[in-house]
Amino acid sequence: MLVDNRERAPVYEIWTEHSVYEFDQSMRCTAVRDAGTGTVRTAEPLVGATLIGGRDVANQSVCMSYPLPAVGHRALLGCGERDVSETTPVMRIVMNLQRWSCKTRSIRSG
Repeated sequence: MLVDNRERAPVYEIWTEHSVYEFDQSMRCTAVRDAGTGTVRTAEPLVGATLIGGRDVANQSVCMSYPLPAVGHRALLGCGERDVSETTPVMRIVMNLQRWSCKTRSIRSG
């Protein structure tokens, strides 16, 4: 069994003017940082919420995006069964890829 104690980078980062929302592989918000200083906001109520997409309302119509918000849309986060919160407009979306390399070994038949 492998145990990895390193801190994992978020899979997704959703950047707004004042905040950076960090999400894991299950689209759960793991942290919210101040976009200017990088400081984690410890009392942030959206930590634990699920990213469910984005929306934009313009010209009496609604444009939705899934699974990520589009730049310019407001990110939508589910905070329970019926509660949905939204961010200010998204300025940037970052996806952090993680790669591993493994060496193979030959298996001899005996």
